[in-house]
Amino acid sequence: MQEIFLKAPPMGWNSWNTFMDGLDEATLREIAVSLKEQGFLEAGYEYFCLDDGWEEKTRRVGCGVDYDRKKFPSGLKSFGDFLHGLGFKFGIYSCAGTLTCGGYPGSYGYEYEDAQKFADWGVDLLKYDNCYVPTDVPGKFLYRRMGQALRETGRPILYSMCNWGFDDSQTWVRSTGAHSYRIGTDSRDTWENVQSVMHVLGKMNLTAFSGANCYADPDFLIAGMNGRGAVSNLGEEIGPNAGYNVYRMQFSLWCMICAPLMMSHDPRYTTPQTAEILLNRELLAVNQDAANIPAFPCRIEKMMEADASKCEVWAKPLSCGDVVVGLFNRKDTPAYLQAGFESMGWLLSDTVDAYDLWAHRPAGVFRGNVTMQVPGRDCVVLRLHRRR
Repeated sequence: MQEIFLKAPPMGWNSWNTFMDGLDEATLREIAVSLKEQGFLEAGYEYFCLDDGWEEKTRRVGCGVDYDRKKFPSGLKSFGDFLHGLGFKFGIYSCAGTLTCGGYPGSYGYEYEDAQKFADWGVDLLKYDNCYVPTDVPGKFLYRRMGQALRETGRPILYSMCNWGFDDSQTWVRSTGAHSYRIGTDSRDTWENVQSVMHVLGKMNLTAFSGANCYADPDFLIAGMNGRGAVSNLGEEIGPNAGYNVYRMQFSLWCMICAPLMMSHDPRYTTPQTAEILLNRELLAVNQDAANIPAFPCRIEKMMEADASKCEVWAKPLSCGDVVVGLFNRKDTPAYLQAGFESMGWLLSDTVDAYDLWAHRPAGVFRGNVTMQVPGRDCVVLRLHRRR
């Protein structure tokens, strides 16, 4: 078996935010074809992932977990072959507990049996959730067990750990063999949700606990949902205009922190604005940069404390020596953000050329710091090159 070693965060699409457990094979085949036709596969979104709801409601002991034959009349091996034929990799879902979050059979006590079934179906990724877990078994034991089960199948399967950041999981995740690990709540198509995740990220030490082959995962991208989909109205519904800015903010930060990029919208309804965000090749290159250094928060200069609490500056060093800086304004009104070069590893006497990764044009020359006005609920992302 050739062990998986990820040199960049995984990219793909997941079914949950649009369909929850309302899956059916015919629709999913349409989704896969649509993703390929629109250039998402070519851009790097290669994992096509089924989330909860593919399972038969009752486990047949000794036969492994089985799929719902009404939802997947051709079978999951056939469905996986179809995905592979298009060029995708096949992702699937299970849970470390007795039941999945949706009430389907979990893998607790059946890890080796289920892992082999996944391998037999040609699965390339497993998302492993954390519902209905036994209270007397440490989470690290449960996730190590499935990691070992996956390795023993002999098939290279990307292991996506989803325990929501419980039990200080960032400190032991690498012992499970997982290639990514969830750090918090599910993503939602709301401004409040994006703000709350940004707050969590700002308190994490990503540079210590995320990098090559094991990436912190703040959950799915919401760009393009536009109020459509099973989870969109579980909170404040975002209107088209606000949605575009918020989607850009989320996508920009996910790219900068080396997060897995898993889309969740229905690609059959992709708008030009959605494509503009998710197919931004310059930001995708930032996410996939060979250095694998997650962005870190920088001190914000010359702002009142009340303003600074809703404004963030993140910096991400690239393998070529450039630095990407993201200026994020969570206020409802425009704000000037300024970040000094010292926090990025440069001198205050240095001069840089800036390039705007959203406007796709030069953004000026700066010395000692970067100062920009950022619209409310929006961001500016600059690639900085120091003059030598």
